[in-house]
Amino acid sequence: MEANNKQVEVSAPLAVPPPPAPGQCGPYFTITTSGATATVRECRPNSTTIYVNGDVTDTDSDGQCAQVYASYNVYTGTDYSPTACPKGTKKSFTLPTRNGTDAYIYLWEV
Repeated sequence: MEANNKQVEVSAPLAVPPPPAPGQCGPYFTITTSGATATVRECRPNSTTIYVNGDVTDTDSDGQCAQVYASYNVYTGTDYSPTACPKGTKKSFTLPTRNGTDAYIYLWEV
């Protein structure tokens, strides 16, 4: 990440629902920053894989774009949604299915 980019992460674990059971998707939940919002959920096709889907919206005319990213408890990479900008732009996304049973989902402005 470049020094001039602003990163804002979710730090309220009690507001995030637990991972869903295999074969199910969890409820959507909303993450916000001062210039972005995202509605996301985790889905588990089976007992060993998980993916994230939802939408991300830029809510501020600050020259930055809104983006969701996710890391996982087994897969070692990070996946990124499309960026949403300028203000008012909303992008829907589904991240790839990855090995794991839990995804850690963040919203930032880049």
